[in-house]
Amino acid sequence: MMVSSRRRIMFANPPRARSIEELGGASIPERKFFGVDGVHHDGPEPGQAPKHGASRPARAERSRREAPVRRASWALPPRASSVPAGRHLVIAQLADWGLDEQSDVAQLLVSELLANALRHGWGEPILTLSSHGNTLRCEIKDDNPTPPPAPQICDADHTAEAGRGLQLVQLLSRSWGCNGCSAGKIVWFELPVQPMSASGA
Repeated sequence: MMVSSRRRIMFANPPRARSIEELGGASIPERKFFGVDGVHHDGPEPGQAPKHGASRPARAERSRREAPVRRASWALPPRASSVPAGRHLVIAQLADWGLDEQSDVAQLLVSELLANALRHGWGEPILTLSSHGNTLRCEIKDDNPTPPPAPQICDADHTAEAGRGLQLVQLLSRSWGCNGCSAGKIVWFELPVQPMSASGA
């Protein structure tokens, strides 16, 4: 079989692949994945691992599922009956939020902080409960800027009251503290709880 000289030249010098720049500089459009819902997704196609962490839809879904911040606050009269009243408010509010698991500890520590506020504080104590994710926070505000007495380890026959309430707070809470504010101070503690669902009451 005879091969023409023209074809021999073509085989000897095959056409060179040209670069994108030689073709006019046009870039190849990025491939996009459209899910079964017809919505464009920035993540990889099914079966492929993401290149740089979670995709934006995954981050948005995670953010959407985050538990909301819930808050309740009450101003109580500066008298002894506010201690049991505050206890009942804590029980009712935690039941409403579905956080009964820490109701016993929370009401005990709130009672101690309210008693301290009535004994050493000024004005009406303000009880505030807040819950976010896996944390329950309880605060007692009063108008006296002086920090409460430090927690004390008391002997069985020790009768002094100073510091006894805060000793319980220190032992039973995950964390606690005292913050100054524009008018007085806020004594607070935090307890761990199970995260609430976003659709909870």
